[in-house]
Amino acid sequence: MKKLLALLTKKESVAAFIFLIFSFAAVGALSLYTPYLNALEGRSYDFMMSVLRGPRQTPQDLVIIGIDDASLQQFADNFGWQFPWPRAVYGELIR
Repeated sequence: MKKLLALLTKKESVAAFIFLIFSFAAVGALSLYTPYLNALEGRSYDFMMSVLRGPRQTPQDLVIIGIDDASLQQFADNFGWQFPWPRAVYGELIR
């Protein structure tokens, strides 16, 4: 790296630095106003999770609590609770 910097004159170093700043600004603007970098990020994350990390087993103690309109209405009628419910309710649902 030092050899590369030694080959550049002061003027070339400033020009390279300015080019780098504009390049980063262009990538930043591109990421804000277009979906391309978001799609690239999503694909790279999927790749990392599926290929690099490898498969994982589902935990045996996993519980999914389904909350629908009927359950919201039932808790509102019986207990007077509005969503989000107290943490203790989730604990009882899991048990």
